[in-house]
Amino acid sequence: LFHGRRHPSAHFCTSTDDETPRRSVSGVIYAEDVNANHPIVQIFTKEGCTLCDKVQDVLKSVREEQPHTLEAVDITDDDKKEWYSKYKYDIPVLHVKSSGYWTKHKLTA
Repeated sequence: LFHGRRHPSAHFCTSTDDETPRRSVSGVIYAEDVNANHPIVQIFTKEGCTLCDKVQDVLKSVREEQPHTLEAVDITDDDKKEWYSKYKYDIPVLHVKSSGYWTKHKLTA
């Protein structure tokens, strides 16, 4: 998901399917000026999600034209069990915070 960069979160958690420790991918991927009124987009993901990588690339390609902050929410984190139950078959899923908008299975630039 982060193409050779350090993961935004260095904590480890156990998978919901087995008890193998793994690195969480939750955290801010990139951020715009906090004083500006740009949307915060959350991508619901997990380690190794290649479709999530593609969505992240699309979002990066429109970042200059449509400024936004991108946050990853790892649905396999111990404290994200609600999201795992809801999205385990659907990631990547996007939420735009404060707008109530969300989408899954499609994204166009």
